[in-house]
Amino acid sequence: MADPLRYYFDEHMRPAIAEQLRARGIDVLTTVEAGRANQKYPDEAQLRFATEGARVLVTEDSDFVQHSLNQRPHAGIVYFPVQLSIGACVEYLELLALTTTPEEMRDQLLYGRW
Repeated sequence: MADPLRYYFDEHMRPAIAEQLRARGIDVLTTVEAGRANQKYPDEAQLRFATEGARVLVTEDSDFVQHSLNQRPHAGIVYFPVQLSIGACVEYLELLALTTTPEEMRDQLLYGRW
């Protein structure tokens, strides 16, 4: 079996989503846990960090739509264009992690709509 998807949450993502995904066995690293929160890292550096760690970047920041085109290769980006409920985000990301391989996510931008 292929390695499962692993996520990197930027500063825009709510910590409760990460907590609930972890309770379901999904690997999530947040910017706070990585020591990268409130450090004024440019988006490009956050995407590079996620990619170097083989993690899909998860965000509500629309700037990553353009970064997904300009900065390749990357491990994938999930962009939530509207703030969904915590439960909806958890369901979406859990389903994605269970049905998608890291290879399938490579260089992909997915719009998280439920």
